[in-house]
Amino acid sequence: MLRIRNYKIYILLIFIGILLILNLYKLQLTSSVMKSSRWKKDRLVVIPAIYKEIDWLNHSKWPEWLRYGLDLFNKNQSRIYDVYLYQRFDPKSNPPFNWPYSINVHEESGIYLKFIYDFYHDLPDKMLFIHANPFQHTLHPFEAIQCIRDDVFYTSINDLWIQNHPWTSQVRDPIDNQTLIYKCAKYLLSLFGYDGDSQLNPH
Repeated sequence: MLRIRNYKIYILLIFIGILLILNLYKLQLTSSVMKSSRWKKDRLVVIPAIYKEIDWLNHSKWPEWLRYGLDLFNKNQSRIYDVYLYQRFDPKSNPPFNWPYSINVHEESGIYLKFIYDFYHDLPDKMLFIHANPFQHTLHPFEAIQCIRDDVFYTSINDLWIQNHPWTSQVRDPIDNQTLIYKCAKYLLSLFGYDGDSQLNPH
């Protein structure tokens, strides 16, 4: 029980951290003149947390979704997403690990935070942080993300999360029939000027 509680606290802290980062990013956008971005406008950028799940020596065996989003394999400029790939083996990025390096810490969250840190002043319009096997939790992750409203700044597209861990799960407050985590997230969003209900129910 203590382990589950710690896990929920960890998820909540990550959620709060991402909200703070996004709010600072929003403030920066409105208060300064932006330089031209390295990212294509409104193009989804996929950041996969890949470690030993692919054969780094044999690109031909990389999954189709990964090859599709990398310029190395797909020069089509009208594709629906780009992939920004990190490797966690060689800090010097020598072949076959000639991709940007991220230390291997806290599994996938280390990769996600590394990307936000690296591009804090030039984040893409749309980002999708995924596991090495994105179809394990969502049947159509790259299509699903395109259905999220533009006024939603953070959401999960994990089908299993939505089914097994809705915001309304666990013990509800008998007064308003909402869970503590839902009310907490809603309150935090309101502190940053967002409509909590619409942010937490993005579809």
